Amino acid sequence: MHSLIRACNCHVQVSQDLCVADVWATNFGVAANAERILDLPAPELEEAIRLDTWDAIPDGCEEDEDPHCIEVSWVSHPSHPSFSHHTVSPSFVNIPSAQSFSPSLEVWTFKHALDPVQSRGIACVERRESVLLSAPTSAGKTAVAVYAVAMALHEKKRAIYTTPIKALSNQKFLELGKLFGGQYVGIMTGDTVIASDAPIVVMTLEILHSMLYKQARDPNLMDDFAYVIIDEAHFLGNVERGYAWEEVLILLPLHVRLVLLSATVPNSRTIGDWCSRVRTEPMHVITSEQRPVPLFHGVFRCGPPDYFSKKRRSLFSIMNPPRNFFKPWNLSEAVRQRAIILQSQPKWRCPYELLPRFIGRKGQNLKQLMAGLSASVRVADEGIIEVRALDCDVEREAKLRVTRWLTNQGALAKAPDSSSGPLSLQVEDLERLLSLLWYRKQLPTIGFCFDKRMCERIALLLAGGKRMDFSSNAAKSKIHARLQAGLAGLDERDKQLAQVKHCCDLLVRGIGVHHGGMLPLLREIVELLFADGLLPVIFATETFAIGLNMPAKSVIFTDVVKFDGRARRMLNVSEFRQMSGRAGRRGLDRAGYVYIMLHSDQILQQPATTVLTKLYTEEPSEVVNCYRMRWASLLHLISAGPAHVYAMLSRSLQRFTEPTVAMSRQQEARRMVKVLQELDFVDKSGVTLPKGLLACHLFLAEDALLVADILIALRGFENYSAAQSFAICAAFVAEGSYNDRLKISDSAVCEGLAICRKVAAKLAAKLHSHKLPCCTKCKLLNPISADVLGCDGTEMIKTRLNPKLCETALQWASGRDFTSAVLSSGVAVGGEGFVIRALRRLDELMREITFVLRHDLASPETARRIQQARLLVRRGVLAAPSAYLGEAEDRVAEEIEEEPPWPSQTWPPGYQGTVDAFDIGFSQASCSANFHQPPAPGGPNDILGLAKALIDGRVQPAQVNPIKIHWFRHRYYSLDNRRLAAFRLWRLLDKDAKVPVVVLSRNQALRERWLRKFTTGFTGGRKIRITQTDRFVGLTREQSTFGSSLWS
Repeated sequence: MHSLIRACNCHVQVSQDLCVADVWATNFGVAANAERILDLPAPELEEAIRLDTWDAIPDGCEEDEDPHCIEVSWVSHPSHPSFSHHTVSPSFVNIPSAQSFSPSLEVWTFKHALDPVQSRGIACVERRESVLLSAPTSAGKTAVAVYAVAMALHEKKRAIYTTPIKALSNQKFLELGKLFGGQYVGIMTGDTVIASDAPIVVMTLEILHSMLYKQARDPNLMDDFAYVIIDEAHFLGNVERGYAWEEVLILLPLHVRLVLLSATVPNSRTIGDWCSRVRTEPMHVITSEQRPVPLFHGVFRCGPPDYFSKKRRSLFSIMNPPRNFFKPWNLSEAVRQRAIILQSQPKWRCPYELLPRFIGRKGQNLKQLMAGLSASVRVADEGIIEVRALDCDVEREAKLRVTRWLTNQGALAKAPDSSSGPLSLQVEDLERLLSLLWYRKQLPTIGFCFDKRMCERIALLLAGGKRMDFSSNAAKSKIHARLQAGLAGLDERDKQLAQVKHCCDLLVRGIGVHHGGMLPLLREIVELLFADGLLPVIFATETFAIGLNMPAKSVIFTDVVKFDGRARRMLNVSEFRQMSGRAGRRGLDRAGYVYIMLHSDQILQQPATTVLTKLYTEEPSEVVNCYRMRWASLLHLISAGPAHVYAMLSRSLQRFTEPTVAMSRQQEARRMVKVLQELDFVDKSGVTLPKGLLACHLFLAEDALLVADILIALRGFENYSAAQSFAICAAFVAEGSYNDRLKISDSAVCEGLAICRKVAAKLAAKLHSHKLPCCTKCKLLNPISADVLGCDGTEMIKTRLNPKLCETALQWASGRDFTSAVLSSGVAVGGEGFVIRALRRLDELMREITFVLRHDLASPETARRIQQARLLVRRGVLAAPSAYLGEAEDRVAEEIEEEPPWPSQTWPPGYQGTVDAFDIGFSQASCSANFHQPPAPGGPNDILGLAKALIDGRVQPAQVNPIKIHWFRHRYYSLDNRRLAAFRLWRLLDKDAKVPVVVLSRNQALRERWLRKFTTGFTGGRKIRITQTDRFVGLTREQSTFGSSLWS
């Protein structure tokens, strides 16, 4: 079947009786050719589809140098008490001397004096060498990035500044625009594209990731860039997203210099070592653990300040600078006091005589009472009732049901922790703590709360009934003006949203809320008001600590437990330090203050003393590699040339740190390739089939296969309206818990979703048959027992086809107002931002689907309908101008530009002649300097010697065996790279020099092991590195450092 698809040059589906074939041609010419092939007699058809096989993961690489076999050297440089500086470099590269690290600051002058660590980082950038700067939050790492950008502009080159989140990209766009001028800065995120051709481009890292894969079509894409700054580089260890950071570091062209800015991690030298080996360049590793603003750590014991008729202190000092000596006795006393207070409170008990009725036979009564709730109810000793749930709303509902049951039975009718409302005690504690901070002049403060809805409720309860107001009259006027200007772009109906009203009321009182569920515009207004010093108090989730330059004088942890998407767990040391680092404003505060609110003497069933001691005293966790090949990455690598799969896996950080695990990942990749072959995405000869090319146009890490199969199953939405298409695709982008209980008003959408579920179940079964997980929650990843091999596809459906926002998308795409659309989604107040984020992600996806419909599935009319709907969808609150970006022109509303066609092959297979060496690309990234045997009888045995012999005429081109070349996509590539390197060097001295070649057919190239050799699909094979050196042979003398002796 693969052979037939490849021969027809379009996707073909044949019926089970082999009598009917569906042809998905992109134009009439392709369709006519496919029909001609399908009508051929059997012998001719067999010859037309003859196929050779390939192995995606070869047992060994032909000639490319294994980066992990490269020897490296470490040099320690004179440093400063505040930092250490080491340089790692391949042993064949000259290591910089230890005395030359004083920055000249020729290209940029800072308004403030530089710290020693900033000066050292800038000095490394001035040497045009890559640097990894690992330092605490608020240590001024951005100064090094600014200087790298200035260096790029000075060299008339471009720079890229990447961030992990869109909010940080928006902020950096504004900051860099103020520094270098707005005309020099552009931005690219998933939902915004402004001046993408500017000299400085700010983007989320996933955008750079997708750009690098596009190099396979345009190898010149990154030529103009000199520096790439990767902010928050420690995301390399992120379980869900770290793969993108790793692939970016591997795929970036070697001429680009890196500036990696990272939080303090213990294994920064390991990361630097890996980068140096993979990129064959020196890497400076500068590590600092000293904060410019010292921190005071304390614990605030919750509960009344006086108990047993005696006033006691609530605030306990735990660590103070400069020695940061840990005070365990203070922590123990705080925990002891909290335990006494909790023990003195009334218990929530079920009388013994009611226990059998409360629990029921085998717990049936209790299960019925908790029906529909993910809550755990336990009856402990003496009939004490314990209720626990991951979600605070679920826990509150469960307690309410138990209370009602006890009331109906004439027993105690209320839980002891809900005497005056579920948050009254916590709010009273917060009132006392905030009052104390105000008295001590330790505002502004950030209160980290790890539940989005809890952020809103705490803030509303604090401000409710005029309980707390932190804003002066002058500040209120400025806040009113900022709100009026910021919300001017919203419709009047959108201004009446509950979240908008609540947020405005809070802001006027000097209290802000910041979390992912907010409307993006409101979230940006909060950020700008806080940055301007107009908000003394802000309650935020941990996103506020990721790179956003929003420091405060103090930080409050309302809890140290978070839900990470899988389970409730303690903050780890790295997370705690990153969020704590937001305390203390550089240049404004002499010290920062960090407070943990102690609610109980137990934290996740462990003694609070033990848990908090670890948090204060342990070292941050290492960046642990979690690399796993994603489907989208695999398809892009195969389409660029199958050997790229092995090249990527062999260069992974996992291969360097955990070789045994890396071997299992290679076996997994083999199984993934087998699945792609069985599902007609690629064939056995390594060719990406039309369905695979379709999936490559969908930049979805995990869902590319599923969405591609669904598009074909739904016949490109040809029988669906644009609004119905939006509604169905909304299932791909909905976040959070699965919810299929909301009614969908359109029967066609329901039928489409049913087809989607069948496709997902079929795909899951295929993956399970190859022992591959179908989703992140598949039991294959965490098997309950050895007997469990997978799941029935239900988890895949719940994870990747969540219909909770389908009705919302249908209403919105049909022209309904945002308030009505939100009401149909069942999203609670405070979660409107989730709907906005999902609709924006949906718009990004529909933009890609429009391209696929027009260019891969030959459905221009359907594509036109969806594009018109996209323009309608981008309205109101969804299209409200960013508070950072303003009314700048955004090109995301336009369709994706059509890719230019591949050029035609110039010389047919079998052609022999002489051609320009510049017209041929190298098929590998590296080669050795010596030949296995002289390429000309009696001639030199090395590249440089052959080049000299060609230059002085001792060897004639005709004496050298012709170079075997093969056509792939857009140019000819050499299978004899050493000989081509020698002729390239001769060509750089003599423009009339020609190289003898012979053009191979595909089958001849396969016999020459082309599929295993070709690893330059992303660079066009324009230059090659000589192994065990840092020298290249390229297209210019500047690039060809290996041959400099020929023309120096």
